[in-house]
Amino acid sequence: MSVSPDGRDAAVVDSEGTRLSALSLDVPATKERQRMLPPKARIPGFAELLWRPDSQCLTVVAPDGSAEILARGRTWRSVGTWPALPNPLRLSDPPTLLRLLPGGRQVAEVHASGTVRFRDPESGTVLREVPGPRSMAPTVNSSVELGRTYVALDARATYAAVIDRSGETDSARIRVISTESGRIRTIPLADVRGITYAGDRLLVQRGSSALELWTASGSRRLGTVEGAADPAIGPVAGGNLVAGTTSEDHTVRLLDLPSESTLGTLPLPEGNKAESTGLTLTADGTKLITATEADFSETDAPEPDGPTTNDMGQLIEWRLDPRVWIRTVCSSAGRQLRPADWEQHMGTEAPSSLRCGE
Repeated sequence: MSVSPDGRDAAVVDSEGTRLSALSLDVPATKERQRMLPPKARIPGFAELLWRPDSQCLTVVAPDGSAEILARGRTWRSVGTWPALPNPLRLSDPPTLLRLLPGGRQVAEVHASGTVRFRDPESGTVLREVPGPRSMAPTVNSSVELGRTYVALDARATYAAVIDRSGETDSARIRVISTESGRIRTIPLADVRGITYAGDRLLVQRGSSALELWTASGSRRLGTVEGAADPAIGPVAGGNLVAGTTSEDHTVRLLDLPSESTLGTLPLPEGNKAESTGLTLTADGTKLITATEADFSETDAPEPDGPTTNDMGQLIEWRLDPRVWIRTVCSSAGRQLRPADWEQHMGTEAPSSLRCGE
């Protein structure tokens, strides 16, 4: 899932990589959110999504590296394509994460092998390539895929980090790749569930609920805070916030990184499995968007005449801006808020101003 920089639309790909939906976030919940996409895609499936900074175009990349560029509108239209990457041996190495670099002249693309390619955003031409770890190189008899939270890029794509689970099934290592020198640093950590970059820090979610903070290069651990217990998906970062889902109780746990304080948990719809929910925070951390697939079991299949409300997946937009919270509570309480009110119910230090209407 990927949210447009202006926060108006969310593009969602299903877990099979066969369906792409675009949904409007700037309409009331009672109105239809779906935006029509081109009736027939020009690419063989969907692997990754990338919005332009102006939010007017969405690049949809296929597992073979080809892409279609879609212009936003009531009905989306195709305005460009990328060719597939050369692959004479037909090895499986799909793109897992894309980022448009500052200046807008290059796209950094991390593949399942840890290989990082820098491509032209208009033509898809490969401008530069940085090889990934040898242990993750694709082979004729292997098909490697990385979950979205198994790969991370810092803001300028100076470093790419991937979770390497090659070899023994219970082993894991984090590989941090310098895209400038090509050097690969190994962090030998077992029980790693997810990684992401927050500013100049690499965040590592451990299965024990510990969230470790490392330097961007992976050279030094800076500290540890309490992350999500029994983590499923995450961490994801935006603004000062970090979010992650839990396997056992199907919730999203929110953490304020500067204060290392837990802000609370948000309930999620039931899914087929713990990994049935995708989530993302907007860059400023004021919105959390979650998308949960419909819960189908062997005895609970979709209706033959089409999906019912219960058969459909759910997209939820959570507003995390404290100013919105303050307005809502002021309206409910009918009075000005006191710092003691915030500290009692939120468990964190109160913002500098709690005045209603600000």
